[in-house]
Amino acid sequence: MRGKHDLNQGFFGLCQLILLLALALGERPNARYNWIFFIPIFVLCIYSAFFCASESPTSDSAFSVTFIGLIPTASDYILLRNRQPPLRKIGQKKATSEMTFTERIVWSASLLATLRGIGWAHEPTSQIPPRPTASRGKFIASQFLWIIFYSILLDVALFQLQQNPCFRTGGPSLTAFGWWWRTTAWFHVVAAYCTMSGLYATMSIISVAIGLYEPGDWPHLFGSLRDAYTLRKCWGCVLTMSSFLQTPSQNPTVASGTRCFAGPSRPTEIFLRTSSIFQKE
Repeated sequence: MRGKHDLNQGFFGLCQLILLLALALGERPNARYNWIFFIPIFVLCIYSAFFCASESPTSDSAFSVTFIGLIPTASDYILLRNRQPPLRKIGQKKATSEMTFTERIVWSASLLATLRGIGWAHEPTSQIPPRPTASRGKFIASQFLWIIFYSILLDVALFQLQQNPCFRTGGPSLTAFGWWWRTTAWFHVVAAYCTMSGLYATMSIISVAIGLYEPGDWPHLFGSLRDAYTLRKCWGCVLTMSSFLQTPSQNPTVASGTRCFAGPSRPTEIFLRTSSIFQKE
């Protein structure tokens, strides 16, 4: 069902800009009223997720889940900033409060772009795959090979999904067929894995080629499947959201800077609850 208003995906970019400005201004010695930046972010997130829609429910669901994630991130970066240890880049010698406004903008952009905290003091090293140690040339060559692998695997996954009539518009329910057809739903996970990993590898090639980052700044996006022998380790070590859901005892600042006050067994529950909310819309 469509919402009362058309979904404007430009609001996501606007909220990112507001958050960037809030981070840059919030690191000043006197940032008493910096909390005001949280209000437009919260309003735009709730408005877009629950009162707007487009012609594609699938796209709306993915967009809304991503957009809603800005609320806890903004809560941490804006509302809780003065109550937590300062965020620092590895090797940062100058205090953020002593930087110029331009330097703080660059500092804030780097923080927002590094969702897993790679290159920062709060990097969750125990949950991130080992950093690459190859030279620039070898790293770029290996990433090209990974892109080829992801492309082939994605074609296989999409071919299998296209063969299942349940995934077509107006198709029957998965319960109308046996378990074999139902298991093809796992190819959606494979398709998402290949798409995200392929884009990640592409960005790593570009950034390393132009000298913006080093190969060591681009560990694999996902952990090894060999570590997914329990449900908790699957969510906590293998999938990308592992970087965002850790206990304070493991790491006081998780990948995006957001502190998590739930126990380590909560990630699955949080994810399923969030998914069910948007499935009901």
